[in-house]
Amino acid sequence: MSVNGANSDRLADGLGHFSAVIFSPSDVDLVSGGPADRRRFLDIVLALNEPGYVKSLSSYKKNLASRNAALKGGQPASVVSAWDPGLTEAGAEIMIWRRSWIESRSSAFDGYYRRISGGRSARMSYRPNVSLESGADIAASRESFREALEGSRDREARRGITLVGPHRDDLRLQVCGTGDDLDFRDYGSGGQRRTAALALRLVEAMTIRERRSRRPMILLDDVFAELDAGRSERILEVMEAEDTGQVVLTAPKDADVRVRRDALPRWKIEAGEITT
Repeated sequence: MSVNGANSDRLADGLGHFSAVIFSPSDVDLVSGGPADRRRFLDIVLALNEPGYVKSLSSYKKNLASRNAALKGGQPASVVSAWDPGLTEAGAEIMIWRRSWIESRSSAFDGYYRRISGGRSARMSYRPNVSLESGADIAASRESFREALEGSRDREARRGITLVGPHRDDLRLQVCGTGDDLDFRDYGSGGQRRTAALALRLVEAMTIRERRSRRPMILLDDVFAELDAGRSERILEVMEAEDTGQVVLTAPKDADVRVRRDALPRWKIEAGEITT
């Protein structure tokens, strides 16, 4: 490995010098899976692109673990509540960051989904576990969190666990129809869910370009599975039209990239051998 022309044997020396966004078949779980998958996605994107987020997240997890230990151990309310200030401070910061990122990227998510799906619309929205007023600042968010903890004390004492807070947030992904918007996890084909997951990854790449002033490599693993020919073609069109930088994609069938047979460099892997 070399960094800025200098050879290095330490992997740590390369951290932060190469950015990549990876789409894999398991990313469909971001759409069809539970809230924990989407919270993890949010945490990774924000940790890599928002200075201070890692510190807030680390503080929150530390305070949450200590508070849960006190609850599980049957400690009195005075002991449990000792962790509330640190929990609400870090939790409010996390909620503000999450809300800001989701609201600022929702239109981009819809735009990518429209372009790949052929005109269908989609929506991305924040579902905080703690009720937040629209436009609430850090102080208001902290107070809302504190009130939610106060209102949950009896239930938490019985359950032995913290029941409210951003560790129970969700990122809501919906397909827009003629009537009510419907959650992708409850509605939609495999192709629609895969399209939504890819749109999320493209929004992640956009965030890196804007926040870190670099174009990440985009790695698409078996991205055409469960997609019709129209969606597959439009994915390639989006990749060509965007300022995406380098894109590497894998496909099990040559027919998946037939429309770009002469325009794309191709490699074939067979029995462990790579050929052109």
